[in-house]
Amino acid sequence: PKSMLLVFAGDIKFEQLSAAVETAFADWNGGVDFPRQSVEASPNAKRTERLQLTDKPSVSVRYAFNTGLQRTDPDYLPFMIGNYILGGSFHSRLMSEVRKERGLTYDIRSSHSGDLMTPGNWSLAASFAPSMLDDGLAATDAILRDWYQTGVSDEEVQTAIQTLSGSYMVRLSTTGSVAGQIHSFVQRGLDPDYVDQYPKLLREINADSVNAMIQQYLDPKALSVVLAGTLSEPASNPKAQPQAQTRKLTVRLDTPNAGWDIEVQKVYRVGETLAVISQLSHSGEMAADVISTVSDSVSIPETGEDLELRHYILGKTWNWGESENTSFIESMDALGSSLDGAELLYSDQ
Repeated sequence: PKSMLLVFAGDIKFEQLSAAVETAFADWNGGVDFPRQSVEASPNAKRTERLQLTDKPSVSVRYAFNTGLQRTDPDYLPFMIGNYILGGSFHSRLMSEVRKERGLTYDIRSSHSGDLMTPGNWSLAASFAPSMLDDGLAATDAILRDWYQTGVSDEEVQTAIQTLSGSYMVRLSTTGSVAGQIHSFVQRGLDPDYVDQYPKLLREINADSVNAMIQQYLDPKALSVVLAGTLSEPASNPKAQPQAQTRKLTVRLDTPNAGWDIEVQKVYRVGETLAVISQLSHSGEMAADVISTVSDSVSIPETGEDLELRHYILGKTWNWGESENTSFIESMDALGSSLDGAELLYSDQ
């Protein structure tokens, strides 16, 4: 009870609430102060560990670097924005390039953690099929180096701020979520009014401050990297086969508001046609009521043939936006037997 934290949110009468709390906990004594101490972070040094685990369908990869940042540090938010652009969302650089453009992985993300009571650390997590490991690592390293050396753009920063601010405000739509968010901030050593300051602080961030924090708190030359799975010889081996050429397929659609997203689920070859099956979905949360464009891309093996592209989209609930090569269907049943004997070129599962 000595360090217990209580947060109440709603249409409350503070005097009555205080009296009720004092009565309820009047005989509860003891406890300890909330610990505030932190430990020293280990020094960063370039290191790579390869753990051979046979007969695994994928190789798990982890990059890590001790930033020393804590949530209360003024430099935390600019660095967080930079990391969000790199690998903090489905539309980040890592996901867009390594997954969508090149089709080398299903999931790749970066994050910052351990920043509550200890010096924080940055990490990157991905998994690759053994045959794609070397290409996946090369692509990841190239994107990471470019992010570190070239930095991020003003447009990327403003888009990230808009997305994070919007989702933050949506999360505060109930008194329970308000209480939970304030509790989280206070537990991290921030004042309760940070719940109002957070979006304002986000809007003060620009590309210059983000790029400065990237340079200050991360060094790609001193990363610890661990690979675990069925490991083969590096691609530099003269016997290694060259990477097959791929073709990028993109679906793009205008939606009534910013809450919609689209994802390519399957690609079939049906004779001389490529049938791209995509699913529209809504977050279910409040979103800006403006016409927005959603898109997704996948890569398939290049055949060298001039195949007609046809899109089939599930989940559309509005009656505008028709186009020549796109059909909107209620379920896969609408395709009937047209996919019988078709060659599956891509699946998200």
